[in-house]
Amino acid sequence: HQYLVITPILARDEISEIRRLLQQVKPKEAIQQRQPSLDQTVTAFESLKTMVLAADDMLQHFAVTEITEAVTTSGATIDAMLAHLPDVVAEAPVVKDALLKRLELAPVGIPDTGLAMIHTSSQGVTVPYIGAFDLKTPLSLPAMDMGTIMLHRVLLLLTPNPVAQETLTLLSAVSAKLIASTTNLQLFEKGHYSQLYQIITEVFMNEIKKIDRR
Repeated sequence: HQYLVITPILARDEISEIRRLLQQVKPKEAIQQRQPSLDQTVTAFESLKTMVLAADDMLQHFAVTEITEAVTTSGATIDAMLAHLPDVVAEAPVVKDALLKRLELAPVGIPDTGLAMIHTSSQGVTVPYIGAFDLKTPLSLPAMDMGTIMLHRVLLLLTPNPVAQETLTLLSAVSAKLIASTTNLQLFEKGHYSQLYQIITEVFMNEIKKIDRR
């Protein structure tokens, strides 16, 4: 800190010295006031970058895949799905175990549909993923209303562990979109590739815009 000793009655040279010191101090204060805004901008940029990269990864890998082999158990269904994801899943047994534990935790079948949404986070996953798998042979599966559905399509959501909050935000937004209306639910259940790709892209863009508006 700089100190200036002055007399009660200021001389002209003392006034000039005070003005000079104030001019030196004011820019520092202005910088300190702008700093929080700069920090917020940097944080928003990093969050935006993380979300865009996650969205790009998921859209690059998105597909609607038909499981042609006859699967009669949840475990066999998981095996068949993971076999199609060599670029997403590095350790299939680890991911399978995580998915089976998720199924044991609570039913995932959506009542009055042939659709189930399954999500897990695992160290065996290399990049975030969302995709749909259609079963040629329907599988009986417990539903969320404690009933049973005949499973025709699985919406599979996978994330690495640990996972960025921005990735979870994207997948949560997809889940919310799915249950937002009967029309959306039917689209996710029966829609073809281009329809699903479009709606997922729209969901991702909406979340990205939220960060961009901060």
